[in-house]
Amino acid sequence: MSNQIELKIDSAKLRPQQFIEAAQSFVTIVQGVAKNISGHLVVWVIEVDKGSDRVRMVADRPGVEYEKSIDAVTHGLKALRGEIREIPYGFSPIEMAALRSLAALRTSEGMRDISITSGSVPESVPENIIPLIDFLTTRQKHEEFGSIEGTIANVSFRQGFICTIQDPIEQRDILCYLQNQECQEQVMRAGLRRARVLADGLVHYSEQGFPVSITADYIRVFPDETELPGLEDIQAIYKSYK
Repeated sequence: MSNQIELKIDSAKLRPQQFIEAAQSFVTIVQGVAKNISGHLVVWVIEVDKGSDRVRMVADRPGVEYEKSIDAVTHGLKALRGEIREIPYGFSPIEMAALRSLAALRTSEGMRDISITSGSVPESVPENIIPLIDFLTTRQKHEEFGSIEGTIANVSFRQGFICTIQDPIEQRDILCYLQNQECQEQVMRAGLRRARVLADGLVHYSEQGFPVSITADYIRVFPDETELPGLEDIQAIYKSYK
């Protein structure tokens, strides 16, 4: 992982206003994703070399939260190019709109490429992700704090720590983005036995009104049925209070 992330604009006719718009979009994406993941404002140092077509954001104090944020930005861009069907981990409609603005600049005269890199292979921002961004952000119409209850279907590490919660009533799979290590450890243990859980956090709803994902900051794992008291146990407890 890296503690810095860079935007590069390759254009034969780059106008000052285009550079400013691209830089603003880039800062919005990186700052927003970092805040969404860490839960607080993350401080960055912004660098622009004289006469350069690059904007660089460097960790003010190198650490894990910077690395996770940078990784989420590059993985999110990769996922959109791969036609992911949900808004990438760490992104909200605000960061998606900023990424759309970057992609839209690709259609400008003389524009050859716009890319984001975290010190490895540059990730291109193509204009063909615009329809997918529009689809994902209009489908996810609103969000509010709430709870999701269901059974853990699977666990993934591809774009951060994500599990899928299966709603037994609606028979829908809901993506659950896990915010802290304690929740992640609980889900790892619970996922091995497909446990029933209750996740609290920011629920993202579709245009039709059903939940599609939740950014969870609390997970409650319900005990397995074999661990619950039987009828004889309940009767014994009841008798002890008589």
